[in-house]
Amino acid sequence: MVLIAAFPLPAAPQTQQNSTSTYDLDTHDVNGAPMPGVNSAWSRSDGSTRVTETRQSLNGHSVPAERVDERVVRDEGGVRVVERLVERYDPNGDPLPREKRVITTTKQPDGSVNEQQALWRGDLNGSMALVERMDTEIRRNGATVTSDTAVERPSLNASMDVVEKRNVVRTESAKGAYQQDETVWRNGQSGFYEAVRRVTDHREEDGRLSENTAEYEPGSTGALELHSQVVRNAVKAPDGSETTGITYLDRSAAGAVISGSDPGLKLRAEEIVERVPGPGGSFRETVSVRRPSIADPGRLEPARKISETVCRGDCSEAKQ
Repeated sequence: MVLIAAFPLPAAPQTQQNSTSTYDLDTHDVNGAPMPGVNSAWSRSDGSTRVTETRQSLNGHSVPAERVDERVVRDEGGVRVVERLVERYDPNGDPLPREKRVITTTKQPDGSVNEQQALWRGDLNGSMALVERMDTEIRRNGATVTSDTAVERPSLNASMDVVEKRNVVRTESAKGAYQQDETVWRNGQSGFYEAVRRVTDHREEDGRLSENTAEYEPGSTGALELHSQVVRNAVKAPDGSETTGITYLDRSAAGAVISGSDPGLKLRAEEIVERVPGPGGSFRETVSVRRPSIADPGRLEPARKISETVCRGDCSEAKQ
């Protein structure tokens, strides 16, 4: 009698995949059909992710647009290292210089998190040089999360100098609700100055989302002034479909004139994004836009569909 020992085989790696196809409904080919936009294929397996984008070239052929490969290099002892390689291509599909970003996230014993990012960019000869470093410290105190970031780039003498600082304070007031204040300082001729401030109020409740982000930039006097505003309202239906309205307001808009007596924001556009779920995590998404009338900037023209995207496969974690 022969005894045969059975050992469990290692589990096959789990692979998630999806693909998206986008059509530009504003542009048509010689036959009157909508022009294809960017097509994306996304896959994840064993700690690595690949996103490949293609587009139609001027002669009608499908050519590569961008490929992103991301893999986890290390994940142990509270340290996680991720490497991201980006390959871009010109409109004819010819390769452009590559980029590599390394993200190192370290969890400290006190609960704070440090994230360091280093970006290398290639040249025409294939050599890669360090072009940016980012160092972020994230701390939580109760319902408030604070992050401070320093951005370094090469100076004229080839050293890495701090050119930008960012501070973000997010306070969570209830489940799905928070207020966030972000300030960006940039290094100018007289030192660091307050360049941008963004204030966001975000709320979610019973399938509804509302978000209001106001952005401030230096005005003619150098003081920060309200420069733009984005208002987002989303409603999710019981069947999983979702409709999002996005209103864009700027200090300048087509057909509008800004004067000293009327310095307020002008309506630039309104987007309506409709997403309908399909089987297996797929979805179909259409984007419509309403823009101010040239004759009457205070009145929006009827909505016009400008794009349609179809995602096939498990789209729950896809790059959108």
